[in-house]
Amino acid sequence: MHCHYLVSVDNADLGMPEVTLPVVPGMEGCHWAFRKTSPENYYKLLQMLLEGRFVKAKDATGWLVDYDYAGSMEEALVTALMI
Repeated sequence: MHCHYLVSVDNADLGMPEVTLPVVPGMEGCHWAFRKTSPENYYKLLQMLLEGRFVKAKDATGWLVDYDYAGSMEEALVTALMI
């Protein structure tokens, strides 16, 4: 998730699985997502980070996936090239 833009295929699972392991999750990954999204989406983000839940890319558009886009691989490549 640590990138300037996130374009995803629609069947991708996004998350931070390391929070379910007995390790300290990387600070960069945890705080970066809060800077990326708006406060009204913090609840969804906290569920992902604190509970180790995965989010489907199509459900994360607009708050985690940029450009409100999650589609096929071909469409994702075209979108990435347009950026």
